[in-house]
Amino acid sequence: MTPPVAVGIVARPDSERAHALAVELASDIDGEAVVSFDERTATAIDRPGRPIEQLDECDLVVCLGGDGTVLHVVGAVGSTPVVGVDFGAVGHLAAVEPTDARATIQHLVRQCRRGTLEPTTRHRLVARGDGWTLGPALNEVLLQGPRRGPAGGVELAVDVDGATCTETTAEGVIVATPTGSTAYNLSDGGPIVDPVVDAICLTPISDRRRTPAIVVRDEATITASVDGPETALVIADGTDRQELDLPTTVTLERAGEPARLVDTRAPLADAVETLR
Repeated sequence: MTPPVAVGIVARPDSERAHALAVELASDIDGEAVVSFDERTATAIDRPGRPIEQLDECDLVVCLGGDGTVLHVVGAVGSTPVVGVDFGAVGHLAAVEPTDARATIQHLVRQCRRGTLEPTTRHRLVARGDGWTLGPALNEVLLQGPRRGPAGGVELAVDVDGATCTETTAEGVIVATPTGSTAYNLSDGGPIVDPVVDAICLTPISDRRRTPAIVVRDEATITASVDGPETALVIADGTDRQELDLPTTVTLERAGEPARLVDTRAPLADAVETLR
């Protein structure tokens, strides 16, 4: 007899609609799957819960929320396949509409049982410095001065595999994955990159030399030398932060463990469509 599929469900904490759908999904797949809720979702719907990090033992994790919730879940469960149901403002990472969620999740559970689920590999980034590590980041790592604005600039020298690609004064630089190319990277003039391309985007922020964004291979080692009168910040996926004393050097590379997202729409077409 085929063992039941293990499914984790995480709902956006401030969304009653997401909580209600979590209950419906659990009922829909009862008998086909063993369902676990993260602790916050479990408290909201009065069910038993587990630490979110333990959901990495599941065959599939269903995330009911926006892109921020998906980033949080991916950061907790590593390479466990994650499918996002969109309860946010912009759903680049949450590919399933709430109205389609019940049928879609039942279909994905059946794929898990048959061994035919095919999540997309999404490479992530890790940043390292003197005694610290941040990441892995699914969207981007931001290296910036102590504050945004003209008074918050830093001196930057960015090398790719040992070759200097820019030396400038700027508010900072965004090092983005293709998955994150439609987030802060795009807002600061960076390119949209197909999420299935193996690449890294380097996008200067308010660069005084107007250095254009560049795209490099994702196996490259990126080294940023940073100097200035104050401190600097490294921020991974908008949440994890490391303050830097200057001068210093930050190394950025592709993380060893990728994320795996279940895409129900073509990733590039979806990214472009949500921007219209």
